[in-house]
Amino acid sequence: EAPPAITRTLQTPPQTADAKTVEQGMALFHRYCVNCHGDAGVSGGVLPDLRYSNVLSDSGLFQKIVHDGLLRETGMVGFGSELSKEQIEAVRSYIVHRAHETLAQQSQKE
Repeated sequence: EAPPAITRTLQTPPQTADAKTVEQGMALFHRYCVNCHGDAGVSGGVLPDLRYSNVLSDSGLFQKIVHDGLLRETGMVGFGSELSKEQIEAVRSYIVHRAHETLAQQSQKE
C-alpha cells in the first residue's frame, strides 16, 4: 500500500520588500542557503523547502532560527556571525518572493 500523499501549502505572507531587497536576498540565499535548501529555494526533498515554511510569516522567529541558531540541534546552524539581521530579512524577503512566484506558476497550470 502506498503511503498517504503529503500535502503542503505555500506560505505567501505579504511581499513588502522592494525589488532591490529581494535581489540582495537572492544573492545571499545563493551564497549561504542554496546547498541545503535548493536552487531558487526549491528543495530536493531532504531538507525543508522554505517556500512552504510556516516561519516565513514570522520575521522574528525567522531571525531566531537563521541569525541566532534556534534550530542548531536539528542541523540548522545560525548565521549571525556572517549575516546581519537586515541581510537575513532580505533572504526572507527573497523566499517570500519565490513563494509568490511559485503560487502564480501553479495558478497558471490549473
